[in-house]
Amino acid sequence: MSAPDLSLGLAALLGALQGVAEFLPISSSGHLALAERVAGLEAGAGGHSFNIVVHAGTLLAVLIHYRDDLLAIARGVLRPGHASKDMPDAPGAFGHAPPDIPLIATRAATDPAGHVPADSPTPRGTTDPAGHVPADSHGRAASGSAPTDARALLLALVLGTLPLAAALAPPVEGLVIAAEHYPQAIGVCFLVTAAMLGFAEWRTRRQQRPQEVPRPLQALLIGLAQLVAILPGISRSGSTIAAAMALGLGRLPAARFSFLLAIPAILGASLKEAIGLMKHGLPAADPLAFIVGFLVSFVVGVATLRVLLVLLVRVGVLPFVPYLVVLGLAVLALG
Repeated sequence: MSAPDLSLGLAALLGALQGVAEFLPISSSGHLALAERVAGLEAGAGGHSFNIVVHAGTLLAVLIHYRDDLLAIARGVLRPGHASKDMPDAPGAFGHAPPDIPLIATRAATDPAGHVPADSPTPRGTTDPAGHVPADSHGRAASGSAPTDARALLLALVLGTLPLAAALAPPVEGLVIAAEHYPQAIGVCFLVTAAMLGFAEWRTRRQQRPQEVPRPLQALLIGLAQLVAILPGISRSGSTIAAAMALGLGRLPAARFSFLLAIPAILGASLKEAIGLMKHGLPAADPLAFIVGFLVSFVVGVATLRVLLVLLVRVGVLPFVPYLVVLGLAVLALG
């Protein structure tokens, strides 16, 4: 099957797959590469461009979900003379938390000024029994947790993005496209992701007081983990969340940093792809299929992101390890 065979149905299916796999730490690029291989969609004839488009759909989900954090960072940059330390704790973009989310500390536990009442069972700066920073249902630090400096978070994001400059080199892009054609390489990368998640969960359960924002060297190391994740099969969210947890961040702060770190990464890849399309022309595929893939990946991504944050609070990342091990071994066995 060639690029013109990217039907609307296949585009919607791949968009949904991207929406699920981008946020769950199971590698969206690996799943897309395998699915496109099964469907016969060539990476060099539209498949690779389509991957960038559906990644942009999940990027929009991140921008909307973490918009309060992004606004706080912007205020910290534009008004450096003002105290802008408390990250937002407003309800998330999609309404109130589902009733089954075990909130550790919520806005209801604070007074109108954001302070924890004296009789509150969750005083400022405390952590849950597993040693994780209290957070609301949307992955942000709750108003009862220790303050987070927005400018420190911005610095960490800048440092974490720097390693991606290496991905701009044409040989690196060629390596990624070539890897999409070799299922065995993808299978090995699935196993690598599983190992990273297992180690991170082991490390975070031994921590006493996890951090909310990585320090500069930690941010660079998390950025290196994101660089490795350009290979299909190594999850971007999985590698960065695992690296952040292993370096001392709690589960939800690690997820927040991971998804905020995805913004410049996906923006850069999308811009690079757009420039390439302007130079060489659109791939021989129905433009409507790209629009459908984008919209489906966005809608599914919105729902999946919320589900992931619930899972992080309840069980962590360990449940994804056996899935990745089984999938990786199956890909290796089947070729």
